[in-house]
Amino acid sequence: MTAAKEWECGECGYIHRGIKAPRRCPHCGAPADAFEVYEYDEEEETRGNDAECPECGAWFDLPRGIAVGKRVKCPECETVLEVVELEPPVLDYAFQEEDEE
Repeated sequence: MTAAKEWECGECGYIHRGIKAPRRCPHCGAPADAFEVYEYDEEEETRGNDAECPECGAWFDLPRGIAVGKRVKCPECETVLEVVELEPPVLDYAFQEEDEE
């Protein structure tokens, strides 16, 4: 059984997880040969991927590959939050769209 790897697009930096690189980058359209196996550097590993809940102030790790607009739930207060920035990760309250009657 072959283990999945992470592949980085050399054109835009998109990270793909799979056994092999995608045929085309879903972000910028670059061909498969633009991808290389992604390697972490020490600075990136220590930087973390955590964010602060605006409701209760708790800090928690975000899932890998999180994107702007994705929703997460605070593990402490269970408030539904939305990712509004990535560098560094920033969360805000996620507003639910009201049903139209």
